[in-house]
Amino acid sequence: MGDSNSDAFSRLLRGDNGALTLDLVALVVARIEFPHLQAPEIVAPLDRLAAEVRARMRHGFRLAAERRLFEELSFAGNEVDYYNPLNSCLNWVLDSKLGIPISLSVLYMEVARRLDVRVDGIAAPGHFLIRLEEDGDTYYLDPFRGGIIREDLESEIDPQFLNASPPRAIAIRMLNNLRQIYLERRVWAKAEAVLNWLLTAEPRDGDALRQRSAARAGQHRYKASAADLEQYLKLFPQVQDADDLNNQLLRLKRMHASQN
Repeated sequence: MGDSNSDAFSRLLRGDNGALTLDLVALVVARIEFPHLQAPEIVAPLDRLAAEVRARMRHGFRLAAERRLFEELSFAGNEVDYYNPLNSCLNWVLDSKLGIPISLSVLYMEVARRLDVRVDGIAAPGHFLIRLEEDGDTYYLDPFRGGIIREDLESEIDPQFLNASPPRAIAIRMLNNLRQIYLERRVWAKAEAVLNWLLTAEPRDGDALRQRSAARAGQHRYKASAADLEQYLKLFPQVQDADDLNNQLLRLKRMHASQN
């Protein structure tokens, strides 16, 4: 989109973890579905939620957040329509009160940040969680399931997965969720938008290059598709299916020529 948040998102993906707060990370990701979305549409509702949680903090943040977010407002995981791409859009999550683990975790973390409470994202295998330390206790919470405490999590999974996820890792995980959905549904333009961001994060991502080539071909943009395939073969000349890919590259070039 070319605005300051998109520019900061690019810096974040390139390695500057301080470039953007998670609410604005979520804003840029949501613009894949909502191109005209503006920051106040996410920031203002989060500000209101934080104020509402603050008003209930007589017994600490965790209980106040649990009461307001999960008991009163009924934020919950969208188990019925889990693979709906809107579940990754924080503006839609704020309106519908439904989301997936990572979008609900981002919502919780951003409410906490506004109240100067540290909550870390935990990239547990297959299911994103959050960690809150309060009054000397450590809580692993599952916002997808009403903020329940995950007892004994530290004994259940490899300790490497209990490290706090930095904003860049959270952004990439959000994008990868959408990548899978859009590619499976052949929503090529949105798949390309996601892959553009992922290739900003890692220009040598071979899978992303091949997938973007397919997404561009699906939009009849054969010259751009061929460019991605050429770049992939340049990076990985010894790939097992190189002969098939070179034949595909020739077909793409012929298809581009036939458009002119």
